[in-house]
Amino acid sequence: MQNATTVMIAIVTGLLAGCLESGADHVGTTVAPLHVVPAAKRIPGEYIVVLRDGVTLAARDTLRGRVASAGTENQVLGAYSIIPGFAAALDDDMLAELRRSPEVAHIEENAVIQLASIHVAHADGIDRLDQRVGHDGVYNDYDWAGAGVHVYVVDTGLNRSHDDFAGRVGLSFTTVFDGNVVNDCHGHGTHVTSTIAGTRYGVAKQAEVHAVRIFDCNAVGTLNNLIQGVEWATDDCLGRGSPCVLNISHGVPQSAALNQAVATAVAAGITVVTAAGNEGLDACGFSPASEATAITVAAIDDADTRAAFSNWGSCVDIFAPGVTIQGASIGSRIASAERSGTSMASAHVAGVAAQYLGVHPEATPAQVALNLGGSASIQCVADAHDSPNVLLFNDLAQGNYDCSVPVGSCANLCGGASDGCFCDPLCTTYGDCCPDYEQHCE
Repeated sequence: MQNATTVMIAIVTGLLAGCLESGADHVGTTVAPLHVVPAAKRIPGEYIVVLRDGVTLAARDTLRGRVASAGTENQVLGAYSIIPGFAAALDDDMLAELRRSPEVAHIEENAVIQLASIHVAHADGIDRLDQRVGHDGVYNDYDWAGAGVHVYVVDTGLNRSHDDFAGRVGLSFTTVFDGNVVNDCHGHGTHVTSTIAGTRYGVAKQAEVHAVRIFDCNAVGTLNNLIQGVEWATDDCLGRGSPCVLNISHGVPQSAALNQAVATAVAAGITVVTAAGNEGLDACGFSPASEATAITVAAIDDADTRAAFSNWGSCVDIFAPGVTIQGASIGSRIASAERSGTSMASAHVAGVAAQYLGVHPEATPAQVALNLGGSASIQCVADAHDSPNVLLFNDLAQGNYDCSVPVGSCANLCGGASDGCFCDPLCTTYGDCCPDYEQHCE
C-alpha cells in the first residue's frame, strides 16, 4: 500500500508469442531473465518458473510435461493457479531450454524463507495500540473484536489446543509432510496467531484463525511453499464469502513471483499484511514487503523508537509494537513466550485490520489500509529512517493524532468540518479549538 514507487525487479519481456507446440525443441532466441538470490538463501537446482499472461492451461501442462520427462534431475515440485507458473527442480540443460521458451516470462531461484522474529526476554504489545502515548496496563478493543473475520497465518503452524484459540480454529493447510500436519513444533506461528487473535494475548479476540503451515520444526521453508500457502488461503477465503486477513510474517529477497501472488490475493479482496523484515535494511529489497498492495509493517520498541533490527524505507506503510511481545507458545494449553521482530509488529496490524473488517465486512483492502493510516498516530516514531512516520492505533473511529504538536495544544483534540467536527471537552473555546465549529457543526 505504499504511496512511493515500489522498487521492483525488472522483468524483460520477449517478443515471441503464440500457443505452445509439442516437442522439446520448441525454443526461441529470446532468453527469459533468471533472478538469482544470495547464495545463503539459494536452494540449488530449484526454480520458480513464471509464464507470460495469456498462456493457456494446456500450454502450461505441456511445459510441465517436458520437465517431468526430461530426466531424473528434472521434476515438477508444484503447480500454481494464483500466478501463471510452477516450481521445478531443473538441471542446467532444462533450465536453459525453459529460458528460451517463448511462454516463459522469467525464472527465479527457489529460496529459503527467513522468519522475521527473534527471541528476547515484558510485553507491551497490544497495550500500546489503544492510547496515543505510552502504556496504561489495560487493553481496550473499543468493541472492535473481529467477529466474522477469517485470519490466515502463513507460518510454522499452530498449537491448536492452546486456550488462547479455544473454539476459533478453522480449516488449515500444510505444505510440510513430516507427520505434524499443521501442528506447530517451532512456536513462531502460534505466537504470531495469538497476537493477531488470541483470547488473552490478541487484538481481534473473536476472529477465526486458520493455520497455513509452510515451515518445518527447524523453521525452514521455501519460496515455493510460501506461494502455495498464499494460493490455498486465497482459494479458501473466496469459498467462504467472508472478510479475510492474510498475515505473512517473513520474507525472501525481492521476488516478482511472490509479489505477483500477493497482488492477486489482494485483488481478490483479501487484506494482506506482511513484516518489513529484520535485516535493518531497506524493506524494498525484500518480498512481499516490496509489494505495493500489501500493508508492510516495521517495528518499534517500548520507547516508540524504530527497533534496531527493523527494516525501513518507502515500502513501509506503518509501525507497530515489535519488541518483547508476549504471546502463546507450544508445549501446553497455557504456554507463553516473548519474542521480538517485525513478525510481531505485522501481527498487531493484522489484528487491527481484522477488527476493522468485523465492523465493515464489505471494506476493500485499500479501504482497510486507508483507515489504518487515517486513525494512526503520526510523527511519533523516533528514528523512522526514511519511513512514513505512522504508528498503529486501534480506535479506527478517530482521526490522526500528531505527536509533534506541543503538549496542551487543542490541535490533537479538535477538528473542523472536514474531520467530522469532533471537539474534546478539554478544549472549551471553540473559536480557538475548532475555527469552523460554530459555522458548520452546530
